[in-house]
Amino acid sequence: MVDLSVVIVTYNPGDLVLGCLRSVRSEGSGLSSELIVVDNASQDGTPDRIRAEFPDVRLIVNGENRGFAAANNQGLRVARGRYLLILNPDVEVHPGALAAMVSFLESHPDVGIVGPRTYDPDGRVALTARLPLSVPTVLWQYLGLDRLMPYRVYGHYRRACEQAGEPFEVGWVQGSCLMLRRLACEQIGGFDEAFFLFAEEADLCQRAREAGWRVYYLPGAGVTHRESSSVSRYVYRKLLNHHISPLYYFRKRGRAGDVLALKAGFTLELCLKSLVRLLQMAGRRGSDARARLRAYWRVLGEVWRY
Repeated sequence: MVDLSVVIVTYNPGDLVLGCLRSVRSEGSGLSSELIVVDNASQDGTPDRIRAEFPDVRLIVNGENRGFAAANNQGLRVARGRYLLILNPDVEVHPGALAAMVSFLESHPDVGIVGPRTYDPDGRVALTARLPLSVPTVLWQYLGLDRLMPYRVYGHYRRACEQAGEPFEVGWVQGSCLMLRRLACEQIGGFDEAFFLFAEEADLCQRAREAGWRVYYLPGAGVTHRESSSVSRYVYRKLLNHHISPLYYFRKRGRAGDVLALKAGFTLELCLKSLVRLLQMAGRRGSDARARLRAYWRVLGEVWRY
C-alpha cells in the first residue's frame, strides 16, 4: 500500500494532462504515490503521449467513453493508496497541496472527503464548495442567476472559498479535485455509475455524509483548474447530461416532487435560452444559434421523457 493514489480520467484532453501529471510529480509532498490514468477512448493520441513521458503511469484505455463516474471507479478499484485523489486532467496541483490534504485527513479521522481551494488561470478563486443539492440551488445556477447575483444563495460559500483561512465543513466539493479516505470510499462504494457526467461528486459527498463522514474544504491546499474544452465541444451531450444528472440525483432519493419541479424549471430555462438564440439567428452568429436551438429542444424533450 502507498500513501496516495491519484486517479485521472481523460477524454481528448490534449497536452493539458501532461501538465497535470508534471504538477503532481513536482508537488514535493514526500508521499509515496501512484498515478493511474483511465482514458475514455480519446482520439487525440493521449495514451501515446502519456506512455512516452510517463512510462510508469498505470494506464487503462477504454474502447468507449464510459463517462466520468464509471471510469473513476475503474481507477479506484486498482488503487493501492491509503488516500485516493480524484483529479481532472486540466488541473495543476500547487506545491504542498497533496501533502496538506493528506495531513488534514490524518488529523481528522471523521472527515471522509476534502477539497482544495481552486483557482482559475487568472488567479480568481472558483466556487468549488457548495450547499447540498436542492431545487432552488440547481435552478439558481441553471437560470444564470448566480452570475447576476453571485453572493445570493451561494454567497456564504463563495465568500468562504475566497476569504477563509481555516478549513470549513461543506455539503459537497467539486470533483475536479477531491481526496477520499480509502475507508470512506470502500464504505460508500465509489461513484454511482448511473451518472455519466455532472452531479456525481454531489451524490458521492451526500452518500458519504449519510454514512457518517464529514466533507471539508481546505483553503490551505491550492490547485489551478484550466477548464478543458473537451466536453464543451459536444454541445448536445453536455447539455443532456447537465440536465438529466440532477433529475437522477433526486429520483434515486425518491423525491418525485423535486424531479417535477426541476423539469418545470428546466423548461423555463431552456425556453429563455431558446428565445436568446432566436434573436441571435438574425445576426452573424446565426449558424451557431441554430445548432444551440436544436440542442435545447432535443434536451427539453429528453427531460420530460425522463
